[in-house]
Amino acid sequence: MAIDQAAFARKVIKALRKRRRLDGDIAYDAATFGLTLPDASRMFLGNLFADWSAAPWYRKRGVIAHYLSAVGASNAVPTDRAAFRASLRIQLRDTAWLELNRDLMAGDHPRADVLPATPLCPELALAPVIDSPTAMASVTATQLREHGLSVDDAVQLGRANLRAHSPRGFQRLAPGVFTSATGDSYDASRLVLTELIARLDLRGDPVALVPSRDQLLITGSDDDVGLATVAAAARPLLDRPRAITGQAFVWRSGAWSAFLPPPAHPAHLALRELAVITDARAAADQKAQLEAVHADDPTAPFVATFTVMAHQDTRALASHCVWTEGVDTLLPRTDHVVLLGRLPDGELGQPLRVPWASLQARAGHLMADQGTCPARWRVAAFPSATELAALAADAVPFD
Repeated sequence: MAIDQAAFARKVIKALRKRRRLDGDIAYDAATFGLTLPDASRMFLGNLFADWSAAPWYRKRGVIAHYLSAVGASNAVPTDRAAFRASLRIQLRDTAWLELNRDLMAGDHPRADVLPATPLCPELALAPVIDSPTAMASVTATQLREHGLSVDDAVQLGRANLRAHSPRGFQRLAPGVFTSATGDSYDASRLVLTELIARLDLRGDPVALVPSRDQLLITGSDDDVGLATVAAAARPLLDRPRAITGQAFVWRSGAWSAFLPPPAHPAHLALRELAVITDARAAADQKAQLEAVHADDPTAPFVATFTVMAHQDTRALASHCVWTEGVDTLLPRTDHVVLLGRLPDGELGQPLRVPWASLQARAGHLMADQGTCPARWRVAAFPSATELAALAADAVPFD
């Protein structure tokens, strides 16, 4: 029988007290779906709940027990400098996930101390972690400094250790398609092993998808069938626990960057769908977090929804958000913005759907970048009648 998150949290608290004999208060936070333990450490239950829900009834108790044993092990970060360095690995993180979870995990700690990482590209970052036979533990910037390491030092050590503990090559999934799927929790991180990726028999530049922590998919930029194959393989993984991103990346000029073939390409729709789904989920998580933080502040701006619609004929996905006159709003970055102005009697007029680029070009002075990730722009004043007339010239029909 399905249970809600609060009931599941009570189940985990009961198991925690029984297994680890914890004294003191364990606080449940519904907004973050997490627990604060008596030692002030925090435990987030999202992945555990997903694994527990997917398990058959006779394995559910074991899922919780295994997770809690791993949590206990993850607290044992080596104090010996040599052991600490030898245990370092790297985890590939979606930048939006990283920023949102830094806020969740910081608590009373400085935000800069939590989940230290170094950027791989604008959409991805590398975070040093401690590996053990039963668990993986995040490290803080303070712990790194105690061992004489900068974040970049730790990432370089983690990469070297990962390379030493990796298979010699990638598995062939199909002609021109390769994968790393060892299940050791570091498959996506092997995106950094470009010296191995360069040896693969690919058509064009390497294109990679990292839909989950346990899957790296690689094909060539000129391989139409290969691109369709990796897109199809990645789609179901985005719905499973420990998903990373549906955005594809290409290795060119010594760096990874976001990749999407042109609209006429046979794999364009499938790869764009993965990217849009990723953006929508990140914006939804951010909206929930912002609303929870400002729940008691009547002056807080409205957090606009990232809405995704499919074209009625082509089924291509497009995103939009709504900017209503008179409503202080935080807009996410979407393909289009629907403008709702008010008539003289105060009623809403006809909606105007304009491309994001047009909005920034003609009304960018009204949009204040909040410096968040995912990006949000605060809009308090609405475009003038003159600006609306100019925007109307760029408007696109509703599909």
